[in-house]
Amino acid sequence: AQAAVEIAEKSKILEALSMPLFNLAKAQETLGDIASAVQNYQRAIDAKEANPGEFHNRVGVMADMKGHLAIAQYKSGDTSAEAKALEAANELETSDEPKYNKDVWMSGIYMKLGETMYTADPTKAIEYLKKAKQIIDANSELKLRAEQLKKVTNKLKINI
Repeated sequence: AQAAVEIAEKSKILEALSMPLFNLAKAQETLGDIASAVQNYQRAIDAKEANPGEFHNRVGVMADMKGHLAIAQYKSGDTSAEAKALEAANELETSDEPKYNKDVWMSGIYMKLGETMYTADPTKAIEYLKKAKQIIDANSELKLRAEQLKKVTNKLKINI
């Protein structure tokens, strides 16, 4: 992921930078480097806003990026980021994004928010996990997301 960012930077094609930064941030978050993930999610959003280009230049893509940033911010201790995550989910819901993309990204925001918040506020976290489940159950194409939700609920030792 870092190599992709370096290639994009060297290319001097300004609109080529946002998605590699976004993917780097996702990798950093997965590896537990939350501070770097927050920084690179923000860099990805800033790059996309400054140089949208013709690819991935959609409200839904930006809302997905903002959702990832908000979850990482929450993980870093910024509890006000919950509202930002919900705002991103709302932007997705009202976007003209294809249904599959919208459902994948919205369920992801709710699932990750529920998982992240579970220790601090189990009641609210379960509400978010149920919202993710509702979206997943309504779209039979979300098989991978259903498996991800199952892993989260098993990890948290809850039934929703």
